[in-house]
Amino acid sequence: MTSPLIITAFALIPMIVALIGGGLASVYTFSKKVMSGLQHFVAGIVVGAVATELLPKILGHGSPVSISVGFILGAAVMLGVHELAHFLAKKGSTSKLPTGLIIGSALDLFLDGLLIGVSFLAGMSGGGLIAISLSFCAFFLVLALSSRLTKSELHKKHQYALIILSTILLPIGALLGSTIISHMPAQVMTETLAFGVAALLFLGIEELIAEAHKVHDNFWISGSFFLGFLVIIIFQNFS
Repeated sequence: MTSPLIITAFALIPMIVALIGGGLASVYTFSKKVMSGLQHFVAGIVVGAVATELLPKILGHGSPVSISVGFILGAAVMLGVHELAHFLAKKGSTSKLPTGLIIGSALDLFLDGLLIGVSFLAGMSGGGLIAISLSFCAFFLVLALSSRLTKSELHKKHQYALIILSTILLPIGALLGSTIISHMPAQVMTETLAFGVAALLFLGIEELIAEAHKVHDNFWISGSFFLGFLVIIIFQNFS
């Protein structure tokens, strides 16, 4: 099993990418169509990584009951976090400081870190691929958070501090997740991977695709999803 410290080091990749997203938001605004296309592309990468790295590790390696328990739990947790984040964002929508959005984003980033820790159960290559995939998810999340903070009356240095503190939760989540998993009995590894499959599918489809479809898409925007999936297939073919 991969060392928790190595997994935490991998989690620094999405942290850095997220910080880049936060920095870009303060100086540049992407068009809605470009954002939608990128979200489709990243969703394809996430779903492709799940299909090629995590699913093969649980199919035929556990009972239907154990797979179902892990998958249902993963879906339930993600749906619960999603509802909580929306509730917090809505509650703080009238405030000058978007407290709800900040808390919701921080929670999402921490959960992304946990998922990176879980994904390394599929091996070094699988965990690394999931970490890279989640880097793009973190990029969009912090991009949105930074864009909202720039509209607030918060001082620039405080905006940067909030973004840095939020992104630090990625390696913290990865360290915690990998440490817990390293002490778990082998009997529950299938359930844990099934949990990760459900959670990552939620991120790719229910978050990225749902957000991307708020913009009227076209052939090229929708096709970006399949391009992202194809990138993973080609990558796996050469790895």
